[in-house]
Amino acid sequence: MYGTKKFGEASVKLDQADLEHEAVYFTIDIYDNGDHDLDGIYTRGKVTLNSQGNIATMTVGNVTPEVLRELADELEAKIAALVKTFPAKRAFEGQV
Repeated sequence: MYGTKKFGEASVKLDQADLEHEAVYFTIDIYDNGDHDLDGIYTRGKVTLNSQGNIATMTVGNVTPEVLRELADELEAKIAALVKTFPAKRAFEGQV
């Protein structure tokens, strides 16, 4: 083992609306523990809120692409289920 080293990070601004002086970021730091194999790669997630000059950060454990895909799939499925409950759009105004 050669020592843990930060390899990089992936980050996204969660609230894409341009709110003045406010933002929420989800960042995942990627580390290699020095073993130079797949078992030696781990991540550490952070949720950061920047609000009016104040910053609060919460650390989340090992976040994997599989966990994020599962979350995205669930979100898409729930939105699709909600859309199915909408009444059908009518071709002409006034027909409901």
